[in-house]
Amino acid sequence: MKLKIKRSFKNKNYVLNETIISPSEISFYLYEPKYLFYEIKVNVGDLVLVGQVIAIKKNKNYTINVLSSVSGRVIFVDTLRTNPIIKIINDQEFMEYTTITPSFLPKTKDELVNIIQNFGIIGLGGGGFPTSIKINRSNVIKKLVINCVECEPYLISDKFLFTKELTKIFACFVLLKQILNIEKVIIAIKKTSSDLIKSIKTYLDNNLSYKDFICLYITKDFYPAGYEINLVNKISKLKLLTTDIPVDHDHLVINLSTAYAIYLATYEKKPLNYRYVLVSDMNKRQELYKVIIGTTYFELLKEFDLTNKLIISGGPMMGNRIDNLNHTTTILTSAVFVTKKIKSEENVCIKCATCIKNCPVKISPYHINKHAKYQNIKALEKENAYLCCGCGICSYVCPSSIDLTHNISLVKRRKVKTR
Repeated sequence: MKLKIKRSFKNKNYVLNETIISPSEISFYLYEPKYLFYEIKVNVGDLVLVGQVIAIKKNKNYTINVLSSVSGRVIFVDTLRTNPIIKIINDQEFMEYTTITPSFLPKTKDELVNIIQNFGIIGLGGGGFPTSIKINRSNVIKKLVINCVECEPYLISDKFLFTKELTKIFACFVLLKQILNIEKVIIAIKKTSSDLIKSIKTYLDNNLSYKDFICLYITKDFYPAGYEINLVNKISKLKLLTTDIPVDHDHLVINLSTAYAIYLATYEKKPLNYRYVLVSDMNKRQELYKVIIGTTYFELLKEFDLTNKLIISGGPMMGNRIDNLNHTTTILTSAVFVTKKIKSEENVCIKCATCIKNCPVKISPYHINKHAKYQNIKALEKENAYLCCGCGICSYVCPSSIDLTHNISLVKRRKVKTR
């Protein structure tokens, strides 16, 4: 189902709602296709604290700790279904778990990685890949690229966080530079974020020593400007392929919110237990809320008229449709869109190749979709379906209203081939 996007929209028309959305009950839905196993670490009746490990997500290559975002009592644990659930009564005290990490700042790479792993820090730009694995993958990291582009329309969460926590985030940059021996920290941001760019430049002018290793890279306003392969290629004049991983080429790319999560873990010994979430009707109403992770969409949207509305969690191009309001926000949630349902019947492909011409990773959505219908696994592997970055452009430009992005995501979930 397509969304109508106002191309002229500027990300300045939001209102900060000072109310912290912290409901009386918090839920964690643990199912994700890329994780094969879940180890539940709590039982019904247990008292838990903010930052306490309540579950561990596992696959063949790595594990991720899931931390409680509140303090309170566990009232429900369901491990029998394919979608494990943990529910906690929120006592609103936010008492913190204090033995998760050493009291001192990390001085070595191993200490840093251990803290990041303990706090379950992942890529918060949407990918959700463990940051500890990224950092550990290479012994040489020359450039740290901070991705604050937020190239999808309307998104504002990272830019607001950067503005609000500027000093703390710069402290994280300095720490990462010292521990990982990074030569250059590059902040990537869209040229439309003029107020934030001005604030960053002013901060650097007032801290001249930072200018030796921290600089801005201002990208044009296009989609998907934040795609990390293209971003690294433009910043460093490289020619990385879609099969390449930037950290293998001395470039570590992390999201701005991920950097803030690292700051909290290392300096304040606490987890990121909330996200700033933009709630938008894609028209006049744009409100930014501070939302405790595990809040249901029902709680988040109770002031909105949801009659005959389409709800999208995430950006309008890459977000997921929400059909059950009892599902909850996660650490990856930065925006929710409530908009009118637009009827668009899927028609027969006219073989115009528009999807192929517009694909930023140079794969063929048309051929992948065709082979997927007939379960032709060998052909799908040849077409490199696993390289799809999920940007949604192919679905957006398709004149036949075929949801190619969704179909390709189903192919990837079946593990046609993994990167």
